[in-house]
Amino acid sequence: WIAFLLLLLNYTCATFCYRLIGDPSAGFSAEARRPFATLPLAMFTLVQIMTLEGWTEMAAPFVPGKGSDPDLGVIAFFVAYIMTTHFTILNLCVAAIVE
Repeated sequence: WIAFLLLLLNYTCATFCYRLIGDPSAGFSAEARRPFATLPLAMFTLVQIMTLEGWTEMAAPFVPGKGSDPDLGVIAFFVAYIMTTHFTILNLCVAAIVE
């Protein structure tokens, strides 16, 4: 069930990122929009962020001092996403050990 819930969370958050960041009219740079241009690409990007594989490159266009204004909503989303998915993965590992 945890894997299903993790997939559902990933799909929901990918839809949110695809609509919020990937949309050309959203006002983000092309560098920031590229990982979220399509829904499957947004899901793959969020899996990379969930495993912390290259998440700094994904979040770099949203931080202050990188040529654009910081978007605190997107930064808060990434922090909440990483915390939620890591808590879920931790629960999955503990459940596998206890089982």
